[in-house]
Amino acid sequence: TGVTVNALSTSGISCPVGSTPESTTSTFTTKTKTGCDRPLDIVLLLDESGSIGGTNWNNKVIPFAKSIVNEFSVGTTTDDTYVGAGRFANGFTKDFDLGTHSSNAEVVNAIDNLNYNAGSTNTEAGLIGARSMFSSSSRSSQGIPSVLIVITDGNPTQGANPPTVAANNLHGDNITVIAVGVGSVSQSILELIASGTGT
Repeated sequence: TGVTVNALSTSGISCPVGSTPESTTSTFTTKTKTGCDRPLDIVLLLDESGSIGGTNWNNKVIPFAKSIVNEFSVGTTTDDTYVGAGRFANGFTKDFDLGTHSSNAEVVNAIDNLNYNAGSTNTEAGLIGARSMFSSSSRSSQGIPSVLIVITDGNPTQGANPPTVAANNLHGDNITVIAVGVGSVSQSILELIASGTGT
């Protein structure tokens, strides 16, 4: 399924198995979205390429990322949701690992402090980097679902392979991938990255 939130559109939103959907409120507009009643491991992967632009970064990407965090109870106990984050442009930058921050406020503050550096759109590098974050610090062996939320503005402009190769590797690891488009973005690109089929 997919929803549109202001100038952001998402594809591949689904509550991981064993969780219960609930109605939540976005900072952009009120929508029925998917929330979950169990802890998750969530990695936020933010596109900081030049085509995003500083205005979209500050007014859409960062607020949306923070709104996602605030829909969960973030902490470092077994009952909490862990959040990590990374950015991609020419390559991948890991900002903080899963479980690094022990509260919603700490994660939101860390997101607020992420710099926007511009560059090309190497989606492949971003997805590979995000996968490595799950490999090193996820709790999948404890039965806690892994969720990757990719916020991007569209077609990759750099990378050796199509992003679907790296995305399929994530899907093969049972990582739920949610693709979020900023501004005018091809729905087909979001669907290629995301788990499941968008509408």
